[in-house]
Amino acid sequence: MKISNSIIINRPTADVFAFFKNVENYPCFSTAFKKVKLLFGDKLQPGARLLKTVEFLGVEQNVEQEVVEFELLKKIVFKNISGPIRGTETLLFKKLDDNKTELAIILDGEPEGFLKFGAGLLKRKADEQMQRDLLNLKGIME
Repeated sequence: MKISNSIIINRPTADVFAFFKNVENYPCFSTAFKKVKLLFGDKLQPGARLLKTVEFLGVEQNVEQEVVEFELLKKIVFKNISGPIRGTETLLFKKLDDNKTELAIILDGEPEGFLKFGAGLLKRKADEQMQRDLLNLKGIME
């Protein structure tokens, strides 16, 4: 299951990237994130782990992720260590000009357990949630 969305934010890439480096910002733009905190490490970098308390389809769960790639001002990749979907979440930052950034979010993974049976619904709802989250982020950042 792969979900990909992007949005153009009228802010410098450094500002958008800095927002995502602070994981405590995530609940500010996404209603799915109830709480996000670093578990290991004091900053977002390869090997750092974070715990996301998420609510999706009315169910709250903890998802542990590890940062597996980190390229300053370009990319952050998280790998799910626990939770209902095994896979990765990739954030791509593309500088369009000095004050314009394209942010792409790509979720790539397979649902486990009972979620396997509702993969189509899950994908549709996750895509809708991601689109709302990106619009919320744009509103906050601009």
